[in-house]
Amino acid sequence: MTGVMNPTVNKAEAVADACREAGSGDPIATGDVRELVAHEDVDAVWVTSPSHTRVETVAAIVEEVQQGGADLVDYVTEPARGEFTAGPAGVER
Repeated sequence: MTGVMNPTVNKAEAVADACREAGSGDPIATGDVRELVAHEDVDAVWVTSPSHTRVETVAAIVEEVQQGGADLVDYVTEPARGEFTAGPAGVER
């Protein structure tokens, strides 16, 4: 695990601490998805935010990549209907 993002930073920090305790890396903890994807050690993102926030979250990720602020290989998200979508090419509603 390289990083954890949650708008409530103390929740991100708690997950990062649990990862460290489990021997699953030394992840950064942040409240900003743009900061997460811009981190030099982050190369992929799994979006697990609530359904009503996913389009906004993925749009921010794609924008950061397109503006050169992030160098991601890919991202993955699971929409509410259970289908998986992936790819930095764009965002579909």
